[in-house]
Amino acid sequence: MEKDLAVLVEEAKAGKDAAMVELFTRFEGMLRHAAYQRHLRVVAEDAYAEAQVSFLRAVRMYDGARGVPFEGWAKAKVYGDLRSFFRRERLHWQREVVPEASGDGASFWDALADAQEMD
Repeated sequence: MEKDLAVLVEEAKAGKDAAMVELFTRFEGMLRHAAYQRHLRVVAEDAYAEAQVSFLRAVRMYDGARGVPFEGWAKAKVYGDLRSFFRRERLHWQREVVPEASGDGASFWDALADAQEMD
């Protein structure tokens, strides 16, 4: 017989590892679905790790007294954190500098290798 979700969340918040493992098992599909969205596929493994950390935070921060179902709270937290993760990654990609070819047609990397050979 499966434990009630509210009981599992409270046990996980109290530090019971078995309860946290059960929660991760139950929400594995949601975490994978969130991390493997089309815009995150390039960084899917990192996004999945971020989703797991976000889910852990969602468990620890959850307050059942507010009347919000845990499933909705966790999903909103994970998807919101992945949105922030994607924005950070996109900024990083935009700041990358790709060396261009020189005026004589030689690539940057060839010119660098030639310069290293001269030293």
